[in-house]
Amino acid sequence: MVVNKQAVCPFLKWPYVCGSHWVLQMRSMSQGKRMCKTSTGFLGNAALVIIFSVAAPFFCGSAQTPARSVRGVVTDREGAPLSSTVVQIEDAATLYVRSFMTRNDGTYFFMDLDPDRDYILKAHYRNAWSRAKTLSRFDSRKDATVNLKIDILREE
Repeated sequence: MVVNKQAVCPFLKWPYVCGSHWVLQMRSMSQGKRMCKTSTGFLGNAALVIIFSVAAPFFCGSAQTPARSVRGVVTDREGAPLSSTVVQIEDAATLYVRSFMTRNDGTYFFMDLDPDRDYILKAHYRNAWSRAKTLSRFDSRKDATVNLKIDILREE
């Protein structure tokens, strides 16, 4: 086995020189052909291990940014909570809409939201809609609160 800093690969017909890489030329005993192989040595292998250990979580998905959530209360114009109101959250990028029916106390909750996206929230009670409110990707709160108001008087 011959180890050269600069060697000619018989398959590619040009010299192979690359920083800390060494080119190994080996003669195959069974076929009598020359083969090229690169080796990085200990420092090169250590650098590869460090690079892959740092980069692997990003490719495997374990380094994802944590999901966030939003909650709030839907009220009428006098501030009384509205139960059985439909709250919609729309992903501004994909236009995907999720819905939630408020509880008896007028509260709603959405979880598993992507922190890198904008969301539009609005509520619907009978024939009236609230104003749309935006939950921005620049809002860094993990658990955001967005209260919605519908300009309607609740019937007792």
